Amino acid sequence: MNFTDIVSSVISTLKRPDKVNDARREVNAAILHFCSLDNFPDDIQEVQYQLPVAGSEAIINTVSEFTRFRKIAYIKISGTKIYVKPLDSLVPEPCSDLRNKYYQAGVNLNINLSQSATHLDIGYYQYPPTLSDASPTHWILNGNWYAVEQKALATLLNDIGDTGASQLAERKAAMAFVTFKNDKRRGGEQ
Repeated sequence: MNFTDIVSSVISTLKRPDKVNDARREVNAAILHFCSLDNFPDDIQEVQYQLPVAGSEAIINTVSEFTRFRKIAYIKISGTKIYVKPLDSLVPEPCSDLRNKYYQAGVNLNINLSQSATHLDIGYYQYPPTLSDASPTHWILNGNWYAVEQKALATLLNDIGDTGASQLAERKAAMAFVTFKNDKRRGGEQ
Protein backbone atom coordinates (compact mmCIF):
# COMPACT_ATOMS: atom_id res chain seq x y z
CA MET A 1 0.00 0.00 0.00
CA ASN A 2 1.06 3.56 -0.49
CA PHE A 3 0.25 6.80 1.34
CA THR A 4 -2.92 7.50 -0.68
CA ASP A 5 -4.26 3.97 -0.12
CA ILE A 6 -3.63 4.14 3.64
CA VAL A 7 -5.31 7.55 3.97
CA SER A 8 -8.33 6.21 2.02
CA SER A 9 -8.49 3.14 4.25
CA VAL A 10 -8.32 5.23 7.43
CA ILE A 11 -11.10 7.55 6.17
CA SER A 12 -13.21 4.55 5.11
CA THR A 13 -12.85 2.90 8.54
CA LEU A 14 -13.43 6.17 10.37
CA LYS A 15 -16.45 7.01 8.17
CA ARG A 16 -15.54 10.69 8.46
CA PRO A 17 -14.59 12.20 5.06
CA ASP A 18 -14.17 15.58 6.79
CA LYS A 19 -11.07 14.16 8.52
CA VAL A 20 -9.02 13.61 5.33
CA ASN A 21 -6.43 16.30 6.18
CA ASP A 22 -6.13 14.93 9.72
CA ALA A 23 -5.67 11.43 8.27
CA ARG A 24 -2.87 12.64 5.98
CA ARG A 25 -1.14 14.32 8.93
CA GLU A 26 -1.49 11.24 11.16
CA VAL A 27 -0.24 8.81 8.49
CA ASN A 28 2.90 10.96 8.14
CA ALA A 29 3.21 11.12 11.94
CA ALA A 30 2.92 7.31 12.15
CA ILE A 31 5.65 6.86 9.52
CA LEU A 32 7.91 9.21 11.49
CA HIS A 33 7.08 7.37 14.72
CA PHE A 34 7.94 3.92 13.37
CA CYS A 35 11.10 5.05 11.56
CA SER A 36 12.34 6.63 14.79
CA LEU A 37 11.84 3.48 16.88
CA ASP A 38 14.80 1.63 15.36
CA ASN A 39 17.91 2.14 13.26
CA PHE A 40 16.73 0.68 9.98
CA PRO A 41 19.39 0.39 7.26
CA ASP A 42 16.77 1.65 4.78
CA ASP A 43 16.92 5.06 6.49
CA ILE A 44 20.68 5.45 5.92
CA GLN A 45 21.83 7.95 3.33
CA GLU A 46 25.47 7.60 2.26
CA VAL A 47 27.44 10.61 1.05
CA GLN A 48 31.05 11.37 0.25
CA TYR A 49 31.71 14.67 1.96
CA GLN A 50 34.51 16.89 0.69
CA LEU A 51 36.19 18.74 3.52
CA PRO A 52 36.43 22.48 2.82
CA VAL A 53 40.10 22.41 3.80
CA ALA A 54 42.27 19.28 3.78
CA GLY A 55 43.30 18.52 7.32
CA SER A 56 42.73 16.46 10.43
CA GLU A 57 39.87 18.45 11.96
CA ALA A 58 36.46 19.39 10.60
CA ILE A 59 33.22 20.97 11.74
CA ILE A 60 30.19 20.09 9.59
CA ASN A 61 26.80 21.76 9.93
CA THR A 62 24.38 18.82 9.74
CA VAL A 63 21.35 20.97 8.89
CA SER A 64 22.85 22.62 5.82
CA GLU A 65 24.90 19.65 4.60
CA PHE A 66 22.62 16.63 5.12
CA THR A 67 19.00 16.25 3.97
CA ARG A 68 16.56 15.42 6.83
CA PHE A 69 19.50 14.53 9.14
CA ARG A 70 18.56 12.40 12.16
CA LYS A 71 21.85 10.97 13.45
CA ILE A 72 25.17 9.52 12.34
CA ALA A 73 25.43 5.85 11.38
CA TYR A 74 29.16 5.90 10.55
CA ILE A 75 32.05 8.09 9.41
CA LYS A 76 35.03 6.73 7.49
CA ILE A 77 38.06 8.41 5.94
CA SER A 78 37.52 7.98 2.17
CA GLY A 79 39.82 5.48 0.49
CA THR A 80 40.82 3.84 3.78
CA LYS A 81 39.45 1.36 6.27
CA ILE A 82 39.74 3.91 9.08
CA TYR A 83 36.44 4.53 10.83
CA VAL A 84 35.86 7.57 13.01
CA LYS A 85 34.16 6.56 16.26
CA PRO A 86 31.85 8.60 18.49
CA LEU A 87 33.51 10.26 21.47
CA ASP A 88 32.46 8.40 24.63
CA SER A 89 32.02 11.54 26.69
CA LEU A 90 31.81 15.24 25.96
CA VAL A 91 34.15 15.71 28.92
CA PRO A 92 37.09 13.46 28.00
CA GLU A 93 39.71 12.30 30.48
CA PRO A 94 42.96 14.33 30.44
CA CYS A 95 44.89 11.55 28.63
CA SER A 96 42.11 10.60 26.22
CA ASP A 97 43.04 9.81 22.63
CA LEU A 98 40.82 12.08 20.55
CA ARG A 99 42.10 10.92 17.17
CA ASN A 100 39.49 9.39 14.88
CA LYS A 101 36.66 10.57 17.12
CA TYR A 102 33.59 12.71 16.52
CA TYR A 103 30.86 14.29 18.60
CA GLN A 104 27.80 16.34 17.85
CA ALA A 105 27.14 19.64 19.60
CA GLY A 106 23.91 21.29 18.49
CA VAL A 107 23.77 21.12 14.70
CA ASN A 108 27.55 20.83 14.35
CA LEU A 109 29.39 17.56 13.85
CA ASN A 110 32.95 17.95 15.20
CA ILE A 111 35.49 15.51 13.79
CA ASN A 112 39.12 14.91 14.79
CA LEU A 113 41.16 12.61 12.52
CA SER A 114 44.49 10.84 13.00
CA GLN A 115 45.65 11.88 9.53
CA SER A 116 45.01 14.58 6.99
CA ALA A 117 42.05 13.89 4.67
CA THR A 118 40.19 15.59 1.85
CA HIS A 119 37.03 13.44 1.86
CA LEU A 120 34.95 11.50 4.38
CA ASP A 121 32.41 8.76 3.70
CA ILE A 122 29.47 9.56 5.96
CA GLY A 123 26.39 7.43 6.53
CA TYR A 124 23.56 9.10 8.39
CA TYR A 125 20.00 8.22 9.31
CA GLN A 126 17.34 10.42 7.73
CA TYR A 127 13.94 11.42 8.97
CA PRO A 128 11.29 10.29 6.49
CA PRO A 129 9.97 12.81 3.97
CA THR A 130 6.45 14.18 4.32
CA LEU A 131 4.36 12.08 1.96
CA SER A 132 1.46 13.29 -0.18
CA ASP A 133 -0.73 11.96 -2.96
CA ALA A 134 1.87 13.31 -5.42
CA SER A 135 4.72 11.54 -3.60
CA PRO A 136 3.06 8.53 -1.94
CA THR A 137 5.85 5.99 -1.40
CA HIS A 138 8.25 5.24 1.43
CA TRP A 139 10.12 2.02 2.12
CA ILE A 140 8.44 1.41 5.50
CA LEU A 141 5.05 1.11 3.79
CA ASN A 142 6.25 -1.99 1.89
CA GLY A 143 5.95 -4.24 4.92
CA ASN A 144 4.64 -2.08 7.75
CA TRP A 145 1.62 -0.44 6.14
CA TYR A 146 -0.81 -2.08 8.57
CA ALA A 147 0.96 -0.67 11.63
CA VAL A 148 1.06 2.80 10.03
CA GLU A 149 -2.65 2.57 9.19
CA GLN A 150 -3.62 1.43 12.69
CA LYS A 151 -1.42 4.04 14.41
CA ALA A 152 -3.02 6.85 12.37
CA LEU A 153 -6.48 5.39 12.97
CA ALA A 154 -5.84 5.14 16.73
CA THR A 155 -5.04 8.84 16.99
CA LEU A 156 -8.07 9.88 14.95
CA LEU A 157 -10.42 7.57 16.88
CA ASN A 158 -9.15 9.09 20.11
CA ASP A 159 -9.69 12.59 18.68
CA ILE A 160 -13.38 11.85 18.02
CA GLY A 161 -13.84 10.31 21.47
CA ASP A 162 -13.82 6.57 20.70
CA THR A 163 -11.14 5.63 23.23
CA GLY A 164 -11.94 1.90 23.24
CA ALA A 165 -11.46 1.54 19.48
CA SER A 166 -8.43 3.84 19.69
CA GLN A 167 -6.73 1.61 22.27
CA LEU A 168 -7.46 -1.49 20.19
CA ALA A 169 -5.98 0.13 17.05
CA GLU A 170 -2.92 1.24 19.06
CA ARG A 171 -2.35 -2.36 20.25
CA LYS A 172 -2.74 -3.69 16.69
CA ALA A 173 -0.21 -1.11 15.46
CA ALA A 174 2.30 -2.08 18.17
CA MET A 175 1.96 -5.81 17.47
CA ALA A 176 2.28 -5.32 13.71
CA PHE A 177 5.40 -3.19 14.19
CA VAL A 178 7.08 -5.80 16.40
CA THR A 179 6.50 -8.41 13.69
CA PHE A 180 7.81 -6.05 11.01
CA LYS A 181 10.91 -5.15 13.05
CA ASN A 182 11.70 -8.82 13.72
CA ASP A 183 11.32 -9.62 10.01
CA LYS A 184 13.67 -6.75 9.09
CA ARG A 185 16.27 -7.94 11.61
CA ARG A 186 16.14 -11.45 10.18
CA GLY A 187 16.21 -10.13 6.62
CA GLY A 188 12.82 -11.55 5.73
CA GLU A 189 11.07 -8.36 4.52
CA GLN A 190 10.72 -7.29 0.85
